Amino acid sequence: MPMLAPRTEEPQRLGPPRVASWLRGRQRSLLRRLVNQVARPGVVSLAGGLPAVELFPSQAYGDVVRRLLADPQSMQYVPPFGELKERVVEVMRRRGVDCGPGEILITTGAQQALDVAVRAFVGAGESVAVERFTYTGFREVLAPLQARLVTLPSSLDDGLDIEALERFLLAGARPRLVYVIPDAHNPLGVSLARETRERLV
Repeated sequence: MPMLAPRTEEPQRLGPPRVASWLRGRQRSLLRRLVNQVARPGVVSLAGGLPAVELFPSQAYGDVVRRLLADPQSMQYVPPFGELKERVVEVMRRRGVDCGPGEILITTGAQQALDVAVRAFVGAGESVAVERFTYTGFREVLAPLQARLVTLPSSLDDGLDIEALERFLLAGARPRLVYVIPDAHNPLGVSLARETRERLV
């Protein structure tokens, strides 16, 4: 079989890959920028949602990790979060919620939970109603979907203006999702009154 000489011509140069339209011109995450600012020496921030490191139970965490890694099966593929889901089912049962492990979804944190919930209910370009003051990370979850944001009035003292939401819905608006923070509002710090919660549901 004859040997072929290697090709010597210059390979075709390709331009940068085309990214999704929502990525073009996207700014760096405000949450990441905030964390970078808080990490600067001498900065004491009350805004980053970062607890004091001395409050972490580091010794207890280390003990648990060492105990888990001592089991050779801990590094194998297993059904995800089986034992953890069983514990969550127990906690929910004590709170009066009847559910099974198949109804529990474990996420890496609140941000991923928001992302999963939004993708389950909101399609590209659909409308989402949010409070005037709302968690910055929620807006970032909506960016890939290019959702249309409808801003609802809220006050520094009470949070969501429930009358404004009722008027909005009675006028025929049908957002795919209404995002409300009922407890320990971020950034306001308020919690919705019981009456407001009852009207909301």
